[in-house]
Amino acid sequence: MIASSARGRVLAFAFLLALVTYLDRVCISAAAPAIMDDLHLSFLQMSVVFSAFTLAYSLFEVPSGWLGDVKGPRSVLTRIVLWWSGFTMLTGAAHSFPSLVAIRFLFGAGEAGAFPNVARAFSSWFPIRERGRANGVLFLGSRLGGMLSAPAALFLVARQLSRVRIARPHMGRDLAPVVSRPPGRSSRCRSRRNRVDSPGPGDPTPTRREQPRAPRDWRR
Repeated sequence: MIASSARGRVLAFAFLLALVTYLDRVCISAAAPAIMDDLHLSFLQMSVVFSAFTLAYSLFEVPSGWLGDVKGPRSVLTRIVLWWSGFTMLTGAAHSFPSLVAIRFLFGAGEAGAFPNVARAFSSWFPIRERGRANGVLFLGSRLGGMLSAPAALFLVARQLSRVRIARPHMGRDLAPVVSRPPGRSSRCRSRRNRVDSPGPGDPTPTRREQPRAPRDWRR
């Protein structure tokens, strides 16, 4: 009874891991137009970004599986989850094309090996007669993640863009008085205008009301 409960927890973890694995790798496709607009990327550059993840994932798939045989799937899967969580956040911090390519390459390198290590864990936790069903649940999670990633990402991107559009007009109205009249500008302009308007040698003497005030000597 205890063994079956532990197997259920392992299977639930594997299902969620497969679900999130496909969510974080497919959702960037839905956010690609917004990323291209923000970083001013071309279609060719965005294809390089996609290829960087796939290349790293394929290169590090076998080494990560070997690492699971050496150190055990638990520690390797923990490292994979922490790695992809960190680089999911770092993807939003990319400020240029090279930084985005580097982040996506490291992202793929760290996420590689998830499915081989889950299969390694299944061989330790499940008897042979139950491994086919366990792998079916695992691949069900991956396909559900691929199905849910596009609408979820589109919803989040559209919501974020709507917030930016709403915030920009308010920011413009709040900053308009500050931009149109900086502090201290009127006094400097007035003193400059007085110097320009002061009479020359051949100009008529202004009246008392029109005559500019002499600067005060504060040393007295």
